[in-house]
Amino acid sequence: MKLHGIAAVTAIGAVTLLTDAGAQEASPEDLGVAVVTVEVVPPGAQGRFKFAGTPEGVTAAGGSISQAGVAPGEYTTVEVDAPRDLDLVGITCDDTDSGAPSRGEIESRRATLHIEPRETVTCVFLYRAAGLAEDSSTAPPGVPGGTPSAESVGCEAPALVPRAGSWDVSNFAGRMVCGSMINMPLRPSQENGVLEIRDCGWTVVGTGLAEDTAPLTMHAVDASSGRYTGSVGGVQDGIPMTIDFTWQLNSEESIVGDLSSEVTQQGMTCRMSRTFELKYAGS
Repeated sequence: MKLHGIAAVTAIGAVTLLTDAGAQEASPEDLGVAVVTVEVVPPGAQGRFKFAGTPEGVTAAGGSISQAGVAPGEYTTVEVDAPRDLDLVGITCDDTDSGAPSRGEIESRRATLHIEPRETVTCVFLYRAAGLAEDSSTAPPGVPGGTPSAESVGCEAPALVPRAGSWDVSNFAGRMVCGSMINMPLRPSQENGVLEIRDCGWTVVGTGLAEDTAPLTMHAVDASSGRYTGSVGGVQDGIPMTIDFTWQLNSEESIVGDLSSEVTQQGMTCRMSRTFELKYAGS
């Protein structure tokens, strides 16, 4: 799900950003993305999860919040509200190989994100149904010594789940509109990526589906519609953006979808959208 033709946005130039440590000058090429994802074992929990800091916002179980345009530096986000029948048992971040890795503190319900130039950092807050097990761990589901995976606690799959394996992506023509100044087409393109099925199909992780973005995590909206939603942070021509995705499964081997994004730099707002199709290509 590749994006094209956004080079004009780079003319907006450098911006001044406020980090947790204070104001900092940063060029568009150095900006990053901070992401928080909520996972629940077993899947299907109801309620909202509210976070304050960077990033901040409200999401549901299986969802995420993100903030693009983040200057390099250290940021914190704190869970300030969550369903009472869920225990926070893990906070893990995906930049463990970094020289200054991000970290989570269960006791304070806080994640500290270290954003390096052009980096997207995702921290996962893992919750477990109260009383499900005695063990609490910062290890992700399925890791020895950590909390159990959704499969191990007997989750029930949605009615329609895409097949795991290789998928061909056809990006149809799209459009980037920046106020009254820019209205440019996005060229059609072809990609090939891999889908990994998690939590009995409630979560699908796609890699290689888009250029300059982190892996795409999609979550089933409900058990029957075949609809998945998700978002991912990325950088296009030096401009950080959060891209929102929607999938509609026609079958386990066919998906249609759309993506959209909005980014504001120096007072100019640009909106991008396109549709696409995924076809199963084999295991």
